[in-house]
Amino acid sequence: MTIDYGAIKTTHILLVSLSVLFFCLRGYWALNDQLQQRGCWVKILPAAIDTLLLASGLGLLLLSGFSPLNQFWLALKLLLLLGYIVLGALALNYGPRSARPGLLIASLGLVTLMIFLARLKPSIW
Repeated sequence: MTIDYGAIKTTHILLVSLSVLFFCLRGYWALNDQLQQRGCWVKILPAAIDTLLLASGLGLLLLSGFSPLNQFWLALKLLLLLGYIVLGALALNYGPRSARPGLLIASLGLVTLMIFLARLKPSIW
């Protein structure tokens, strides 16, 4: 059985799109004080998508041979991912209510940077 890199990459891109879409939707609900009223699926579905996203990312890492130790763009992307997780948690749940719009925008800015890094894969000398 051959593992198809293209299929995993396509799945990864689809999962990124779904993850960001659900994040935006949850952000909208959080800003309008409606997030807690949406039921448990609002926590379960994004967590499942993000778990599959992580698995597909690890699969791409293994198949491509890339490593954050020798690919600057990948190391930076992983650092931005950590920042996105922290800012996203603050934007949706833990940050001050008045700071949540800015935290939401900042977290989406980090996602944008991660997408650019993944697409361009810049090298640093």
